[in-house]
Amino acid sequence: MEYPEEFSSQGRARVEAARLKAGNDLEQYRNKTKARPRRQHTSGPYGLRWTEEEEDLHEYVLRVARAYGHEGCEIGLLGVWTAERIRSEVVEFRRKFTIEALSEKGYNKFGSRFPDMVSDWDGSLLPDVRRTFDESIEWHQFEEELLAVAERQAAQNCDQGGPVGPIIDDRAKFLQGAVKHPNLFAHWDSLQKRWTYLDRPVDEQGKPDPYQSVLADPEAVRLLKEAARIALSLLRHSRDPDTRALASTLREPQHVWLDLMKAKERGFQRVPQLTHWRGGKPMEAFMESGAVPPDARLTENGVIHRVFLESANLWGDLTALGFETEAPAPASNAKNGTAGGSNTTPDPEQAERARVRQAVVMPILGKKNWTRSKWATQAGVSKNSVYEYLDGRRSLSDANRKPMAEVLDLNPKQLPK
Repeated sequence: MEYPEEFSSQGRARVEAARLKAGNDLEQYRNKTKARPRRQHTSGPYGLRWTEEEEDLHEYVLRVARAYGHEGCEIGLLGVWTAERIRSEVVEFRRKFTIEALSEKGYNKFGSRFPDMVSDWDGSLLPDVRRTFDESIEWHQFEEELLAVAERQAAQNCDQGGPVGPIIDDRAKFLQGAVKHPNLFAHWDSLQKRWTYLDRPVDEQGKPDPYQSVLADPEAVRLLKEAARIALSLLRHSRDPDTRALASTLREPQHVWLDLMKAKERGFQRVPQLTHWRGGKPMEAFMESGAVPPDARLTENGVIHRVFLESANLWGDLTALGFETEAPAPASNAKNGTAGGSNTTPDPEQAERARVRQAVVMPILGKKNWTRSKWATQAGVSKNSVYEYLDGRRSLSDANRKPMAEVLDLNPKQLPK
């Protein structure tokens, strides 16, 4: 499978992992060793429903396209791809991967081939196939994520700043959630390793009632997910190595964010277990009052009250730590041979090269906790080679490209030209 050069090695690995998992599920559905999930059935050609085997293949294509689309949106958040470019790339990937999937896996349990899914005339998806794909849950999830990227790019000029700098303040989104959903809280179940989102009705005085809780509004969870995804995309470049490690976890972004809050002990309270009966008074009532009985035993379970407000405060503290980015070496003045004397602006092609290169390299440097200087030292090349390469002002020789790629655990061809 071919990837754009802007995809990092980690991004490519995540798409490949999604492909392998989806392919494994497809074979298990076919062999009846795994039950098919409940699906929203749609009609195919001539108004007839797709067969189960055809729907299995659709799911295979869409799961991989969804993973590819997520990586495209991550690149968009870094300011490298526009929202229009993301959609174009993902739609084209979906078309090509459909052709590949039909060729390799497009048959039923008896070995009979499925009907064509693309046009013989121009290679585009057939109308019924395209409509089915566009109405799928996976595609709707991609469009929601793309919408968030487009709105962020509309609010900020993504041509400004480097790949780790275009989005610095996500606190406003958390504060927006604190206004709309002030009583959202999250419960951590240490046995099931799962977060549950609940809301507290307020009493007559406007205070959350510790005796009652209801399932959280889905809109609150959606807003938390959106804010957390944007925050984590930046925190993968945090100067704090522990934060970077947590932010790079491959889980739902809102769950990773709550894991981070728990690890940082921001708003997270472990739930005590009472050793004596207290007349049915819920433990949350003790926790709210702060008067936990002395004979109670702390468990690994816990809760985060007022999730959005605590998140806004934590986000402000985390951004204050800064992000792993280092100023490039001063450009030399061609006229007088001195450093830093030039006021010339890089041409658009140079700026584009810099964005593409930094989008691949900077996340890897962040995970390794390396500066640009350390990358040069580890690769055994001059610092100017690294600085000017990342600034789009130098092309690498084969002698430099190989060690510079290898210390980043990349193939030399994966290092952008």
